[in-house]
Amino acid sequence: MPIKDLLKTMFHSFFVITTGVTMAMYISCRLLYPDTVLSVGDIGGILLLALFCDLSFLIFASGKELGKKQMAVRFCIHIPLEVAIVLFFASKWDWVNIDKPLEVAVFVLLILGVYAAVLAVAYYQDKKTADKLNDSLRKRYHS
Repeated sequence: MPIKDLLKTMFHSFFVITTGVTMAMYISCRLLYPDTVLSVGDIGGILLLALFCDLSFLIFASGKELGKKQMAVRFCIHIPLEVAIVLFFASKWDWVNIDKPLEVAVFVLLILGVYAAVLAVAYYQDKKTADKLNDSLRKRYHS
């Protein structure tokens, strides 16, 4: 993916990731620790975590358009990288206890849910752009 397109995607993804991480933390706290109160530091952590997750999209940077196989390989690297980044910081900031398998499992499911949401939003944006381009081409060549 050309860097210009990737940066545009990353800009939009940052806000989706931030929202997703916030929702995931809410769900995680509700399920596992209902008395938890988030601090200003936690809010900063959410923003920082979203930035780190967003930066990992640089795996998809390429000078030329990536083929299906290349994209698949990069996704296979990217997903575990995202999980590792989130789990590392979540354990470092005491958001999740790595020694409790249920907590880790819930957290990984929430990470994958946020990942799916980011992909869905990116797909929707790409589809909307493609539809606009196709409409413009139809108007130009069918008139």
